[in-house]
Order: sequence, then structure tokens, then C-alpha cells
Amino acid sequence: MIKQLTYLLTLASFILVSAQLMGQVTTTKTANGPWTNASKWNNGIPTSIDDAIINTGNTNANSNGECNDLEIKIGNSLNVGATLTVNGALNIESGVSLQINGNIVVNDSISLNSTKVMEMGGGITFYAPFDIGQ
Repeated sequence: MIKQLTYLLTLASFILVSAQLMGQVTTTKTANGPWTNASKWNNGIPTSIDDAIINTGNTNANSNGECNDLEIKIGNSLNVGATLTVNGALNIESGVSLQINGNIVVNDSISLNSTKVMEMGGGITFYAPFDIGQ
């Protein structure tokens, strides 16, 4: 009986740790192109639990997309023509071009460090602090 209980507890611990390790992935944009093109990301298209980093060129989100945290690195651009849901924080570094003709929904904080161009024909919905840096 004790042997079986030990086995079950060990198995349960393994499953719990595996689920946590497999949960959050950082995926980085490696080339210009659409958000929904898996070949443009190093770990595939971001999902609701993945952190996404745009560090190469122009990204078009003309189909609905989502991620956990989203970071747009210096000098890159994001054009949103559909709904992009950011379940975590949105960090926009300086020199970023951001064009929103759809919607960005942010469920955590937004950090805006002086974008180069920001055009809005759609909307931003956020549910946490909005910080405008220098």
C-alpha cells in the first residue's frame, strides 16, 4: 500500500512539473511577415500562454492572434488589422511603428517608450496601468 501511494505521489509530482515546464514559451519573430505564419517565428505562432518578441522588421496581424506578453523591440513595426489579444503585458520600445486598424486587447500593463509612429483607426482596450516612458 505504501509503495503504491509513493508511486502515485511521484507520478503526480512529475505530471505537475511537466505541465509547468511545458506551459510558457518565448517565441521570437525571425523575419518580416504575417503574425500567423509559423515559419516567421522560432517556436511557431504564439498562443495565449506564449511570450512573443518582435525583433525583426514588419509584422502584420491581419487575422486574430494572441499571446501572453508581447514585446516589440527598437525599430520594428506592428500593423494590427484584426484583434490581437495580449493576455499579459505589452512593452513597446522606442523607434517602433505601431498601426492599429483593428483592436489590441491588453489584460495587463502597457509600457510605451516613445514610438516612432502610432496610427489608430481601431482601438486599444487595457485592464491595467498604462505607462508612457521617455
